[in-house]
Amino acid sequence: MSLILRSSARMAFGIALLATVVLASTAGAVMLPRSPQVPFLTGSLQGYLNANDGGINTATDQLNGQYFSSNVGGIAVFELMVTLSNNPAGNTIGVYNAGDPSPTLYPLLTGRTAGYYVVCHFYANGTLNVDMFDPSDISLGTVSYSGVTRNAFGFYIQHDLGGTFYSQDARNSGAAQVLTYAGTDIGGFGNYGDWWECFNDTPYNATFSTFDSAVLLLQSVTPKPVPTQNKSWGSLKATYR
Repeated sequence: MSLILRSSARMAFGIALLATVVLASTAGAVMLPRSPQVPFLTGSLQGYLNANDGGINTATDQLNGQYFSSNVGGIAVFELMVTLSNNPAGNTIGVYNAGDPSPTLYPLLTGRTAGYYVVCHFYANGTLNVDMFDPSDISLGTVSYSGVTRNAFGFYIQHDLGGTFYSQDARNSGAAQVLTYAGTDIGGFGNYGDWWECFNDTPYNATFSTFDSAVLLLQSVTPKPVPTQNKSWGSLKATYR
């Protein structure tokens, strides 16, 4: 687990977090590649990650991580690193319970640009407290949700012009709308143990999709693959309806 706490406010949270959490590496979480890898227009996302994480090939390093669990202590940091949507102010990014057939959506970042972040505390009783900060580390307040499953939550992106897309492909009629990459230490960026979550806020199209509508850097969580089940693809999709 690594935490990027770049200024005084984040350092204060880092001290509180370290007092609560024993640092645990996510290196033990073996995550297989997506198969097949999702073809898309890689130039923009690749350029961004080249400048912020020198060890990722966006075309070939996609991981089969479609939902997440919180690590020891239940504290996680989600930072909105970049949003290149045509209308970023219209996007809401949040979490949902990955196992629910018709999940409730819990918004985390609404109408935000790069630099905004949230510190999330997942409690065992299903409570999720979300502390929100702007790029200058000024608090924007706290919201609390109940009924969130800390060991199996996914991410969604919702656009105010219509359309909600999920990190689980089956909820998008089988199409990938969110791609996951493992952070690296290559280039000295210190992202090892963190995860990049890259969103596409329009229906997937191999020719036009860019997966840079919003890019989150996730800290202190562990991705999980799609469960292996002896089901047909149709019956698997049906479990999310």
